[in-house]
Amino acid sequence: LDPAAYTNIIQMQSMMLEEGQDVRLVCIQDYGHRNMLWFRQHKQQQDLQLLYNFYNGNIVQKIQSFHRLNADQPTLDRSLWDILVMLFNTVSNTLLYFGQGTRLTVLERGHIITPPTVTIFSPSKRELEKKRKVTIVCLATDFYPDHVILTWSLNNKDIIEGIKTEEPKYENKKYSLISRLRITGNQWQNSENNFKCKVDFYNSSERRLSSTFWGFSELC
Repeated sequence: LDPAAYTNIIQMQSMMLEEGQDVRLVCIQDYGHRNMLWFRQHKQQQDLQLLYNFYNGNIVQKIQSFHRLNADQPTLDRSLWDILVMLFNTVSNTLLYFGQGTRLTVLERGHIITPPTVTIFSPSKRELEKKRKVTIVCLATDFYPDHVILTWSLNNKDIIEGIKTEEPKYENKKYSLISRLRITGNQWQNSENNFKCKVDFYNSSERRLSSTFWGFSELC
């Protein structure tokens, strides 16, 4: 079987709710598998916890039939996890296919959903004097929660290599994120090159908010 034919698994990328609210997670797949498993993965953990096992639309093994977040469950307050779905081949039980997962955040009381402010910093003069490798820095600040995706592009084409993005830092009830793009001095000094740092922020209604700043290279 061709694994590429089993990749159409659709899930909401991000969801937010307040303590005590119910949540409904939806997964759609259109290639005929009847076995579906739901897993939970806590933030910064690799272990998966099995929640449901479905077969032919029925729950075969109900690990946890209803998951409610409320003040009576302090261990769930302010928790953050990825909900993953696993589909497997019914004949061999060896081919596993995961959806992208739904990131679920329980909002802390008193917090306001706030999109980031994005600033891009050009290479330092010291780096430019060496004219070998230079660093562009992108800083996203004052956002909550940390449902963000940061990407770099050069002339509207996504950049994959030379990027180092740190984990979001939490301070004073807001998050900040820093990313560094390492490029050659010649790339920066090419006046036809435009570098863009884009931060997509997902709020409670799953609208995508983009903050974009351009770095303009200049001939020296």
